[in-house]
This record gives sequence, structure tokens and C-alpha cells, in this order.
Amino acid sequence: PPSPQPAIRDLLSEPSATMAEKQAEAQQLVQRFVQLQNMMVNEQSKVNVLKKTAEARQQEIKHSDLTYAEIESLPAETPTYKPVGRMFVRQSKEDTLSYLRDKKKATENEINTLSKTRKHHERTMKSNEENLGDMVKQLQGMGFKLTDSSKQ
Repeated sequence: PPSPQPAIRDLLSEPSATMAEKQAEAQQLVQRFVQLQNMMVNEQSKVNVLKKTAEARQQEIKHSDLTYAEIESLPAETPTYKPVGRMFVRQSKEDTLSYLRDKKKATENEINTLSKTRKHHERTMKSNEENLGDMVKQLQGMGFKLTDSSKQ
């Protein structure tokens, strides 16, 4: 009974891929490589924006904490004012403190969301980086010599 797998001599006798096919495959790899590089740059810029936004929110929390501490030290009957557009609305000290607590909590939640999103983009970036490494190996295996253009 003949075996279902092809014999080694059959595999060796098959014609190898033509030069045009190899060039087309290499061109496709290069195109995917460039696309991945562009995706990496895009992901890196997203990560940087998310980091800067989180830092700005941290500063907002510090500012709210300082304001809270100052207002809390005031006597209970001291009037406070909340900015609304181009005017100020008078409100009680407790309402102002409540507003600052709520603002801080909302900002902390936003920072957590930003952190999760940043981690997702960092994972995507790492995956793209690994794919780029694999493509470099494939291209080198096909006889391409890749150089680092940043060192020129």
C-alpha cells in the first residue's frame, strides 16, 4: 500500500519557486514590514499621549488636594465660590468640599482608565515589535541585508 505522504525524492524533484515568485514574496514582506513599523510609531505616540494625559490628571489631583486642605481649614461659616463660566456662584463650605472630593474621585477613575488603555497599547506595541523581529529574520533568510537607518 502506498503511503499518503509524498516521498522525499518527489519533494526534491519539484521545481523550486521561481525568482519572480521570490521577489514578489519579498516585496510583500517588505510592505508588511513598513506597515508594522508605521503601526509601531502610531502606538508609541498613543502611549506617549496617554502618559502625558495621566501626568496632567495627577497634577489636577494634587491641586484639588491642596485646595481641599485650604478650604477645610476655614471656619464653617466662611462662604466659598464655585466658578461657573465667567462668573462665580456662592456655595457652602461643605458643598465645595463635596465637589472637590467628587472631582478627585472622577479624576482617579480617569487615570485608571488611561493606565489600562496605555497598557493595551504597550502590549500591542510589544507584539508588533516581535512581529518585526520575525520579519527581519525572514528577510535576512531570503538574502536581504538590513541596516539600521538611524545609524547613518
